[in-house]
Amino acid sequence: MLTLNPTNGQITGMPTASGPWVFSYPFEVYIVVTDAVSNTAAASFDMSVVPAPNTYYTLTVVNGTGGGFYLTNSTVSITANAAPSG
Repeated sequence: MLTLNPTNGQITGMPTASGPWVFSYPFEVYIVVTDAVSNTAAASFDMSVVPAPNTYYTLTVVNGTGGGFYLTNSTVSITANAAPSG
């Protein structure tokens, strides 16, 4: 869902559907809005697309090796020490 901040005009959120995006250079978007009584307004706006922040996870290995910070969807290898005898 995308949300328009009425104070600063910032559009935030995550789109809920995929589809084509048509941009003219340099990254201008054309927005059309319709109110409850079918009045419409349209305008072009400059647009900056900011990537989502990276998410890292901490892996702690006890009695082995391979711990550290890992990016989401990373492949992680760990090695366990031999089990104590007995």
